[in-house]
Amino acid sequence: MGEMNKEQGVMARGFWDCFSCDENEMNPTPERLTGKIFSLLMSSRYSMPVLMRLTQYFTRRNMGILATICSRANEILNNFEHGIDPQIAEGVVFHHTGVVITGSAIVEEGVHIFSNVLLGTRNGNAPHIKQYAKLASHSVILGVTVGVKAIVAPGAVVVKDVPDGVVVAGVPAKIIGKVTDANYDF
Repeated sequence: MGEMNKEQGVMARGFWDCFSCDENEMNPTPERLTGKIFSLLMSSRYSMPVLMRLTQYFTRRNMGILATICSRANEILNNFEHGIDPQIAEGVVFHHTGVVITGSAIVEEGVHIFSNVLLGTRNGNAPHIKQYAKLASHSVILGVTVGVKAIVAPGAVVVKDVPDGVVVAGVPAKIIGKVTDANYDF
């Protein structure tokens, strides 16, 4: 996919694509409509990205009230706040609820986001999370870039850019090592 920017954005091709464009091994798309409805109500891993994609879909078609309803439903059902037109690529994996992503953040494909992660602005800058990064539970990323396949440890507060392929931890976050096959698979 390469670099993603605000102009490119992410947009499901059609209404029904909103229900399947974030499918992955941990979040298979139900085949039947009844399964999709059940999963929307019972599975946050399924409903978080679907409601987010529906928000994008309706926003980009100037259907603001429907976009607001989907965004608010995501806040109520999943404790997931993401703004009205999130710049979040397909294939991002939301492992748990409690995620807050500022509206101007950019999240590229294959990123894993665990519980209670905050992507916020700092000094007017929004975070840019690059491909296959992992943001562990309770991490806070403020207005910086997190590199390709980097890992942000649980509870880390990131206020400086994170290079590709490193592990950061602490408050404020510092590099504590390189990403390996052993520590990437968690």
